[in-house]
Amino acid sequence: MFLLRPNTILPLLVRVPVTSKARFLRYTTRLAGALTPINGVVTRITLEQATSKGGVG
Repeated sequence: MFLLRPNTILPLLVRVPVTSKARFLRYTTRLAGALTPINGVVTRITLEQATSKGGVG
């Protein structure tokens, strides 16, 4: 996914983790279903710290 930030020329590349792919596709499908252009919304992207089975985070 490429994001173009205000006052910049080059876009920022955001890699969507495989575990978030389905959620991202549902989001873009809902936007398309509502006839809302993807570049017509402001989306906040957050990160959650993951912890392995061994307790390493």
